[in-house]
Amino acid sequence: MSLLDEIAKKKNDLKKYKKLENLIINPLRYENNSWKQVLFQKENLKKKNLKIISFNIWSNKKYLKERMEWLIELLEEKNPDIINFQENTIEASKIFQKSIFVQKNFFLSTFEGQENGFKVSIFSKIPFCNLELRYCKNRPFLKGTFGNNELSISCVHLSAENQIDERKEELSQVYELHKEIENSIVLGDFNVHSDDELKFIMEYNYQDLWNDDQSSTFRFSSKKFDRVSYKLKNFGIKKIEIFGKEKKENLIISDHFGLFFEVFSATKEVKNEENSTKGIKKTSINYFQSCSVDIDNDDMIKKK
Repeated sequence: MSLLDEIAKKKNDLKKYKKLENLIINPLRYENNSWKQVLFQKENLKKKNLKIISFNIWSNKKYLKERMEWLIELLEEKNPDIINFQENTIEASKIFQKSIFVQKNFFLSTFEGQENGFKVSIFSKIPFCNLELRYCKNRPFLKGTFGNNELSISCVHLSAENQIDERKEELSQVYELHKEIENSIVLGDFNVHSDDELKFIMEYNYQDLWNDDQSSTFRFSSKKFDRVSYKLKNFGIKKIEIFGKEKKENLIISDHFGLFFEVFSATKEVKNEENSTKGIKKTSINYFQSCSVDIDNDDMIKKK
């Protein structure tokens, strides 16, 4: 390879890297018996309550079909508006996409730009106003926005085990990207091993949505690996409920438990519940007309 060819290759690789730092993802929607990509839409945040789930669903392939079908049953019971998955896989996603419940209700993110390692996904009944794949160090996260860019929800999966400094740097990068956003929720598998690890989130004006109890989110330890952090100006937030702890003989859905909570628009002065933002929140939400344009694309899942 000539020197000029090497330079051209390096430039091309750099372009790919820069694109990966902020990759716009067009979501999928089930239409006419297939999943197709659609453009972003603006839609009124009509509901006072948005039910939101975060769940590390375990990339383990053992009993995958049985585990994911059981998870879909739980999702139907909870009937969430927005679902955030960590450790989603190509195989698990195919099971979700065959579900009538998912087909009828949700826009789905794709795996574009997440060819390697653990994958994150966002499913939403509310159309995405925007959806971006970004990286905090080597970890991907998805940032979905809703309404007229009024609410941002980011799904993360941070480094595991004893990589405390790595996790703090990853989360700091995520928060830094959200510093100009007034209504932001960053959630997922934070892999934190102690509450002390999250003290620095206050520096970014985020709060940790947790009760004072010591409930674990991991089946095989007492750790609260999974978290919901937030800063909300025009929304209130209700405390977390942990679900998915049940067993069916030797079958479990995941090694993690799911998190369920609600966010509500502040249509009048409201005070968030205990463990959420203290003080009075006033509304400044502007509603607007929805619009959408569809793109024909039969690719159910983008790149592996």
